[in-house]
Amino acid sequence: MTVRSVIARCTAAALLGALAVIPSAAAPAAAAACSAPVVGDGILKPGKCIMPGDRVWSQQGAYFLIMQWDGNLVLYRNDGTPVWATATWNPGAGYWAVWTTGGQLIVYNQLTTRRIWDSGPWHAPRGSILKVQDDGKLMVYGPRLEPLAQACIDIEPHFC
Repeated sequence: MTVRSVIARCTAAALLGALAVIPSAAAPAAAAACSAPVVGDGILKPGKCIMPGDRVWSQQGAYFLIMQWDGNLVLYRNDGTPVWATATWNPGAGYWAVWTTGGQLIVYNQLTTRRIWDSGPWHAPRGSILKVQDDGKLMVYGPRLEPLAQACIDIEPHFC
């Protein structure tokens, strides 16, 4: 599945408001590409989208990653303290995020599908996952579950 097909499917889902109303044989594929991640496993697999309001909780519920309605993708402690963010807030614009099959975290505008933030020039290998951990780290793990990078904020949010 290409990034372009995931963008198209996630955008269609966002514009229609619910995956259940997408007509055609593509509906199961769109649902798989844009369904909310499994609650509580802390993992965002390749091609999975985070729509506004979706949360990805760490296994023990200590932290969660949320695509806020204002366009900011934020990692919070369960007490509401922010730990990391993409700094992409823009009230009313409507955004969603995807962990791509090419190993990048990207935030898009829902209406224009314009990329407004990405994890930078670094790409994880195909099959890598993004994981919200109970120690507060947003980690990238390779296909063999080897740690590759974590979300950092120096001057701008990125992976290091």
